[in-house]
Amino acid sequence: MISKIVKWIIISIFLPFVILVGFFIMLIKRLNWMLINLSIHPNVSTKIVDRNGNLLAYIFKDRHRLYAKFDEIPSKVIEALIAIEDTNFFEHQGISFDAIIRAIIVDIKAGRFVEGGSTLINNLWKIVF
Repeated sequence: MISKIVKWIIISIFLPFVILVGFFIMLIKRLNWMLINLSIHPNVSTKIVDRNGNLLAYIFKDRHRLYAKFDEIPSKVIEALIAIEDTNFFEHQGISFDAIIRAIIVDIKAGRFVEGGSTLINNLWKIVF
């Protein structure tokens, strides 16, 4: 009788855990595929040039934005962004379970939403979708 209860408890805890891990693995694989095939086209300022290609003016509505290629961004800016936003960026697959658990604990202790477990990938996902 006790062995049936123990088996039932183990199965009721283990099975949802396995399903959840499988779901996250599938989500991470799908997220990586989507990011590889995703193209983002932000609204950028329009350049007005003369017939010789000399820049005359920029036209923009709300914000003056220019597109910068990855090579044009200084490495220190990239390092600063990663240091501020997601220190473990190169160590996880887009979802930082440690950060999520830490955020849940901090939020529970505070009794309100104080901290998030977002990564750079999570933030990109929010912006795009």
